[in-house]
Amino acid sequence: MSVASDDAVAARYALRFRIGIFFAILALMALALALTFQITMGAVLDHYSEALDEEEEKTRILFVETQLLMARQSQLQSVLPNIDGESRSIDMPGWLDALTRLQLAHQELARLVAQNVGDSTEAKQFTQLSQSVERLQAIFRHAEEQGVIVIEELRRLEALTEAALKLVDDMAAYIDKEMREIRQEALNKSRKSVRWGWSVAAAAIVLSLLVATLLVRRLTRKLGAIAQGVQRVAQGRLDQPIALPHPTQRDELDLIGEHINQAATQLDAAQREARRERDHLAQVSQTLANFFPPQVRERILSGRLSDRIASQRRKLTVFFSDLVGFTRAVENMEAEDLTRLLNEYFHEMSEIALAHGGVIDKYVGDAMLVFFGDDEGDVDPREGAAACVAMAAQMQQSMVGLRQRWANQGVARPFHVRMGIATGYCAVGIFGSEKRRDYTIIGNTVNLASRLESAAQPDEALVSHETYVLTRELFHFTPREPMTVKGVAEPVQAYSVGEPRGAQGGGVIAREGRGFSLFLDADSLDDAARESLAEALARASKSLQPPIN
Repeated sequence: MSVASDDAVAARYALRFRIGIFFAILALMALALALTFQITMGAVLDHYSEALDEEEEKTRILFVETQLLMARQSQLQSVLPNIDGESRSIDMPGWLDALTRLQLAHQELARLVAQNVGDSTEAKQFTQLSQSVERLQAIFRHAEEQGVIVIEELRRLEALTEAALKLVDDMAAYIDKEMREIRQEALNKSRKSVRWGWSVAAAAIVLSLLVATLLVRRLTRKLGAIAQGVQRVAQGRLDQPIALPHPTQRDELDLIGEHINQAATQLDAAQREARRERDHLAQVSQTLANFFPPQVRERILSGRLSDRIASQRRKLTVFFSDLVGFTRAVENMEAEDLTRLLNEYFHEMSEIALAHGGVIDKYVGDAMLVFFGDDEGDVDPREGAAACVAMAAQMQQSMVGLRQRWANQGVARPFHVRMGIATGYCAVGIFGSEKRRDYTIIGNTVNLASRLESAAQPDEALVSHETYVLTRELFHFTPREPMTVKGVAEPVQAYSVGEPRGAQGGGVIAREGRGFSLFLDADSLDDAARESLAEALARASKSLQPPIN
């Protein structure tokens, strides 16, 4: 996983964590508001309960007083029938009329008595009449007293009724006033409770924000330390453990940091071991790769070439070379010196072959097999043939320098090389058994190149007719007499490779003969070497002039 993807994952988890913290803060705020609302409503309900209890007590008292008043009114109403009966038993109009007639009769009798005082009968009647009048007056006064009592009781009843109605009105007004006062007081207390509740809620919110800020700050520090540690792990810096703040206050993040540190330590050890194994495998792979041509090795590593035994038919240009006098050198040289010279020769020739794109098939003793044209895709045979002939020409030039170097090292008989080149169809692929396989070529073209190499002179390169046809526009060739070679029924026309066409001064000059050996690569000389070589060539030219007699 790349560092960018790790940063994206870390940012995504940090965002989720911040969202979680935000919702946690909202939950705390909601809890604080709920508690505040509960406290406020509890206080309001308690206040209303106390006010209602007080009003209930007042109403109960008023109800008792009203019951007493209603009982008194009932008593008065029970007296009214008796008074009404007594008043009805007295015929007030009759009494009034009789009393009036009696008073008139009494006045008349009094006048008559005054006139006839001496009449005893009239005096008796007058006396009786006076007694009757007195009785009537006493009855009337009693009736009048009873009427006054009834009127007074009625007035008292009316006054009590009016007082009761007024008391009821006063009670209603008082109750309405008390209820308004209670409502106003409850409203004021409710507002006060709400203000107090909002104050408590604000304090709770501020406290929650403060606590959440402290928690977020603490968690952010730890998450920052963990993110830096993860980034260091992603960058491969596994030797720097995560240092979390507040080591005494351990939580899940501390455990995560410890686990990351442990994982980093284990990963560091695993990486060290993996590096050792990788270096070992790279060394082994490089060692094994030296046994394969670079082109074949690259195909194997990329998976384009499997180990399945198979081959395909391709048109290739095959190069075969051999050292002249190698068998005699084996008899006269020590094995260590011979090995050193042979390896030096193969190294020089292999570098030239690889530089021209050749596939080094194998080394067989002092022989070397190289082929061209095995590139993936469509390959022009002209390109492979031209590269092979150019390689052979450069190898001939390089051999001049090698022989001069070997002569300077005391080698009495330096090696010479013969080369054979042929172009044609070959079977190229993996050959061998289940236990041992090789990537190589087989076919008549390989045999022809080997026969041409055997027929060549020392330091000569022979090419087949098809190779000559493909490269004659690039090189000078010298035809040889048709020759009979083993394995080919018809005579073979061969050509000796010469100088490249259009070659001018500069480049590589290789000449040798009896008494001299010259190898010059002018393109690789610096200014100082050029001056030194020019002086040497001037002295050589002067020494080559014939003596003057």
